[in-house]
Order: sequence, then structure tokens, then C-alpha cells
Amino acid sequence: MSDNLPQKYRDNIFYRFINKLRLLFHSKTINEEAQDNTDVLQNETNLEQKNNFVNQMKVEEGYKNIEYEKKKFMDNLSNNPELLNEFSADRLEKILQYYLDENNKKRELLKKLET
Repeated sequence: MSDNLPQKYRDNIFYRFINKLRLLFHSKTINEEAQDNTDVLQNETNLEQKNNFVNQMKVEEGYKNIEYEKKKFMDNLSNNPELLNEFSADRLEKILQYYLDENNKKRELLKKLET
């Protein structure tokens, strides 16, 4: 309802002068605050990006998941059996021993489940 009413405009010289002064001093503080806020936000985002990068790059020295690497290697062999022709006899013996150990683990698990 108030939108339909005529608006009051202050067009006198004093009001304009005071508004210009307000805008002049007020705009500097707003711009400075906005610039400070953007600097703070940029610093925070840069720190977050650096922290994420550092966390992704962290690797504990001497830590390797050998079991995972073995399983990954054996899965690769099962998908590409032609690679077996290129391995040495020692390597093939290690692969055979791995499969025998896996079968023994499964047998023990089955015995535990049966009892």
C-alpha cells in the first residue's frame, strides 16, 4: 500500500551536500572493508588448498600395504595370463607360493565356519 503513495524526495542543496559527504567517507570504509574481506578469504582458500595438497602428498616413510600390492598384482595377472611367459622361474615360484598360501587361508577359514 505504501508503494502507491507519492514518494518524498529531498532535493535541496544541503541534503545533497550532506549525502555526497556521507558517500565519500562511507564508500572508502566499505571499499576498504570489502578489500580486507576479500584478502582474508583469499588467504583462507590458499591455506585450505595448501593443506589439502600437503595431506594428499603425505606418505609415511616405510609404510607400504604389501598385501594390497600383492592382490593388485595377482588380479593383473589373472586378467593378463600372457604375462606369465615373461617372468623368471624365481618369480613364478613366488606366485605359486602366494596362491598356495591363499588356498591354505581359505581352507582354515572354511574349517572355522564348519565347526
